[in-house]
Amino acid sequence: MSGLQLRDYQTDGIQAVLKALDDGLGCIGVSAPTGSGKTTMFTMLIPLIPLRGNANMVLIIVHNITLAKQAEDSIREHLPNFYSVGIEQGSRVPHRHDIM
Repeated sequence: MSGLQLRDYQTDGIQAVLKALDDGLGCIGVSAPTGSGKTTMFTMLIPLIPLRGNANMVLIIVHNITLAKQAEDSIREHLPNFYSVGIEQGSRVPHRHDIM
């Protein structure tokens, strides 16, 4: 993985999500202000989430193509060679990827 240095609150957020998963919670939200590194947090969280059942994909839902591209770029930069990533938008349907 990337040698990216996370801020303390990003590490705390990731640990809180992992603890919530360990506690059996299935619906977890993370709220942080614009520019705080939410994309970085979920990028670094992806390889830490244990697989459950037949789950083998990550779905990232955003409200515009700019954020979709930002997420795709972050994953490609910080998790190179770990996952295949693609954007699905309207008629733009990629082949099956690990992260969409």
